[in-house]
Amino acid sequence: MFLGDSMGAAAALCFSELADQVLAFTPQVNISRFEAITRSDYPLLAKQGFTKKLIECVGETKANISVHNYE
Repeated sequence: MFLGDSMGAAAALCFSELADQVLAFTPQVNISRFEAITRSDYPLLAKQGFTKKLIECVGETKANISVHNYE
């Protein structure tokens, strides 16, 4: 079982193929507008690629995934 919150939840989702179950709390899926990431070596295209990769990983996994968001 993988368990994560925030960016850890996104990592749990990214590596979900290695788990049988994932419990993700408020995963940071779209980091392209996340102001805290200001590194010049991590451009917008790379940030958008993260979202695409995360969606691909979740789509390919056989793990039981449960995502909880605050709203």
